[in-house]
Amino acid sequence: MEPSEVKIEITNTPDLAEPELEDDSYLLSALLESTTDSIYFKDIDSCFVRINRTQARCLGLSHPSEAIGKSDLDYFADQHSHEARQDEIEIIRLGRPMIGKEEREDWPDGTVTWASTSKMPLFNAEGRCIGTFGISRDISKRRKTQEALLESEARFRDLTNAIHEVFWVLDLRNNKTLYVSPAYERIWGRSCAQFNANVGDWLSAVHEEDRERIETQYASIANQPFETTFRIH
Repeated sequence: MEPSEVKIEITNTPDLAEPELEDDSYLLSALLESTTDSIYFKDIDSCFVRINRTQARCLGLSHPSEAIGKSDLDYFADQHSHEARQDEIEIIRLGRPMIGKEEREDWPDGTVTWASTSKMPLFNAEGRCIGTFGISRDISKRRKTQEALLESEARFRDLTNAIHEVFWVLDLRNNKTLYVSPAYERIWGRSCAQFNANVGDWLSAVHEEDRERIETQYASIANQPFETTFRIH
């Protein structure tokens, strides 16, 4: 019995796209309503023409439409409002964006928040700049953490500058100096810059008769506290 041939024809039928996926206004609305960043569009006079719900909540509004026709002066303290307006004037004048500026936002009740803001010029079909639009992300928590860290570092340095003893902090894995107290220069007679450049600088100043013993002590009990005495030049 001869084997029969079976021919199968496969026709690829393109998937029919959902109509919303081809609707720019629908996609824009989906973006505006879903993002946790503040998005806003302003006219040539820096008045809002559209904002998203996140921005509305930031401004204390129940609906985004309440901001239309108003400006930053209606919601923020004068200093921030004037700085934002000057930024937008420059963006319109130059036709260039402002990317990732960290802005201090002062509110009428004295509250201060921080935002990372990018603003772009808004052009019409003829290429004329007719306004601006921007995206802002609240970074208040990050700024608070940074400021607390800087304050802690300042207190640390004030404390160490007042201490007469020498101490240092080393990153042993990367063979790098993290900190050496200013008293190093007074007691060792060598600059802190030398220590920062070479973590072994302190050891090279140890008296020749003591150096081998100190090296051995540091190498053998590096993971345990110990006390020793040695001479330095």
